[in-house]
Amino acid sequence: MAGLATSESIVIPDTMLENAGITVLKERVTGIDSKKKNVTLKGGTVLSFDKLLLANGADPVIPPLPGKDLQGVFTLRSTPDAEAMIQFIDARKIKSLTVVGAGFIGLEVGTLLKQSHPDLKVTVVEFLDRPLPLMLDADMAIKVTSYLTEQDIDLRTGSRVTGISAKNGYVCG
Repeated sequence: MAGLATSESIVIPDTMLENAGITVLKERVTGIDSKKKNVTLKGGTVLSFDKLLLANGADPVIPPLPGKDLQGVFTLRSTPDAEAMIQFIDARKIKSLTVVGAGFIGLEVGTLLKQSHPDLKVTVVEFLDRPLPLMLDADMAIKVTSYLTEQDIDLRTGSRVTGISAKNGYVCG
């Protein structure tokens, strides 16, 4: 997001893994038998393994907020998501950004966009009382808060987002 690396340099292509002797499967697993060391796939195929890595992926958590479907509301899950966000910011000359959630990804997005767009006003809103609330205790969170302040990021903890305002179909607040 900061333009410090190309998307190709941070995503490992499947062929690179396969060339290293790793079998990449993108299928639903319906059962795992750790004693027999096998997995059952959705179609009924059973595969044995020596070592098993489950890379489940994840979907962004989108709170049920009024306005969540407006143009200019983004979630970040993949490189194309980041590219779409940056393209939107640049094309519409966005002056302020609000990040909902002070978890790892939210803080990374906020700080990287602030670095690549220094004039962008970045606000991070967190429902709990500190940044990275599921990772850090209060003492460690103070250091993160200080860093965010130094980066000119407005951190608002203990605040709940209750909705997203619209103007002409786009987010405005």
